[in-house]
Amino acid sequence: MDRRNFLRVSAAWGALTALDWRFFPGIINAKDVYPASRITWISHTQPGSGYDIIPRALAPYWTKYVRELAPGCKGGEMIVKNETAAAGRKAYTTIFRADPDGYTIGGLDISFLTDLVTSKIEFDVTKYTYLARLDSSRKLVVTSKNGFTTWQEALEASKKLPLKIAVGQFGRANHVAGILMKEAINLNAKFIPTKSTAENMSMVIRGDAQVGVASEDSISNLLQAQEVRVLLTYDEDKEYPGAVSLEKMGHKDIGDYAAGQRFAVAPPGLPGEITNLLTESLKKTLADREFQEWSKKSKFSFTPLYGGDALKMAKDYVQFYQGMEPTLRKYLQ
Repeated sequence: MDRRNFLRVSAAWGALTALDWRFFPGIINAKDVYPASRITWISHTQPGSGYDIIPRALAPYWTKYVRELAPGCKGGEMIVKNETAAAGRKAYTTIFRADPDGYTIGGLDISFLTDLVTSKIEFDVTKYTYLARLDSSRKLVVTSKNGFTTWQEALEASKKLPLKIAVGQFGRANHVAGILMKEAINLNAKFIPTKSTAENMSMVIRGDAQVGVASEDSISNLLQAQEVRVLLTYDEDKEYPGAVSLEKMGHKDIGDYAAGQRFAVAPPGLPGEITNLLTESLKKTLADREFQEWSKKSKFSFTPLYGGDALKMAKDYVQFYQGMEPTLRKYLQ
């Protein structure tokens, strides 16, 4: 560059840098409204399980209300990504270590507690940003339509040989519920882990397992089709004539803490304004009439707790399961 052109460029740059940029806020403060892109829900379960169905059902409504509450945003679409490696621990870790920018959220249920007490999780699960406790999945023990006619019949069979119980993923919510029941009533049983609720129930229907532990909402279609029969409930049994209840057997705590509490969480340190936006849009989603009709039909009973109340419940469950550590280690190690 010759001297003349160099001086021209230098003069232009000097004039540019001398401008008072306070008069051009649209240039220097240009910032996309959150959310500027899609929001990914990390699911720790297989497609088709209860905690995979929920975010997929929430997604279109949640997207709608996020966009309503964030006018001008260019994103907000909710998508679900399944991360089932290491029995779901990869999902929990991915959420915990994600940037707290509101673009990664996910599910957490009581199954994380088994990893906590067996030292497979190396972070404090109470440090997540708890958006909500979404629902509590009711646990049932079921048999096939050609299986036992009563729980007493199943007990009689267990006196001869261990009762074969399908429990879904090893160390996860249904397996833990089975462990708590077995210990509470001193049941002679053998657990058969599977990869998913679908595989769990297939074993029961085929007769490979005599009974199975499952969440009511995850098998609502099989209950309606009468492909499986309820033998035992963990809480009240009034909806299933002929079934017995752990609660009425004097084991109310087992019923309470075996229930699959399902949380919506985000990484630690999520800014308050983003937390509030996600929470408010979730509240609107759960109050949506069309969504409520779906949840009733699908037997998902949402009883949400938000923010601090959800965190308080998580801490209570952590305390209970830490007290159950010797029992869990006996089955899970």
